[in-house]
Amino acid sequence: MADAEIEILIRAVDELSTTIKDIEGNLEHLTKNSEKVTKKLDKGFDKTASSLIALGNIAQGIDSIFTSYQNTQIRVENATERVANSQDTLADAQRKLTRLQKSGTASAEEIADAQREVEALRKAVEAQTQSAEEALRAVEALRAELKAKQAELENQKQVAQAELEEKK
Repeated sequence: MADAEIEILIRAVDELSTTIKDIEGNLEHLTKNSEKVTKKLDKGFDKTASSLIALGNIAQGIDSIFTSYQNTQIRVENATERVANSQDTLADAQRKLTRLQKSGTASAEEIADAQREVEALRKAVEAQTQSAEEALRAVEALRAELKAKQAELENQKQVAQAELEEKK
């Protein structure tokens, strides 16, 4: 081989080496940028996933409270009906006692039985009334809890929207 050919080959190898080094540098730069973008995407995804999970948990809590609220409302309605029925039965027993007392023909035992029935029914009305009041307090507590959860949901919704805006 002639010196000119060797020199051309050396120059070609040098140029090729320089080109390869440039390509390697570009690849390194591209790899670093890709890693940065991937990390940012991962962080953004994690934030979004966390926000969505939080929203889902809050929504599930609201659903649970609403279900409890509906069940408690039914409990209130049932308790109210039991109170009304007990009051009707008590009124009937009081009328019966009054009739026995006014009849003048009732024995002391019949009057005493009627008085015991009236007293037992009065206690039943009190117990039913207390049960209805407890159910009403439970409804009020659930209303307050539902209101708090709704506020929490609204707050988390704003956080999620801010995170979405931040990504744009």
